Amino acid sequence: MIEELTESYLNRSWYEENDDSNQTEWKTWESKYDIALDKTRMVEFNKILDATTIKGSNIYVTDQNNQVVSTSLYQQNNKKVRVIPTKNYQSEHTYILWIKGLKAEGGSLLGENVKMEFTIK
Repeated sequence: MIEELTESYLNRSWYEENDDSNQTEWKTWESKYDIALDKTRMVEFNKILDATTIKGSNIYVTDQNNQVVSTSLYQQNNKKVRVIPTKNYQSEHTYILWIKGLKAEGGSLLGENVKMEFTIK
């Protein structure tokens, strides 16, 4: 496990302090629909990741009320990260996966900040 975005982050107003969704430019990935309740998000990159940048402030999920969803991040291999909610997503709700500030193994930033909306069955 790389890092868990838990209630302790949320109780410390982590999101409000780190929310730059309006100040940062975001590339929007294609939305996904009818996602299973127990589906975890697997994000694959084209470069080897710097594991120190795989953390809850760089990869996180918000719900339809713009509240951060508690998740755990697991690095599957050098290029993949699994984003797992600590509680199941809710049926017929929409969420957004946010990815920003990740670095490649050599220290260079991995392209643009991205967001992807997904809706649960």
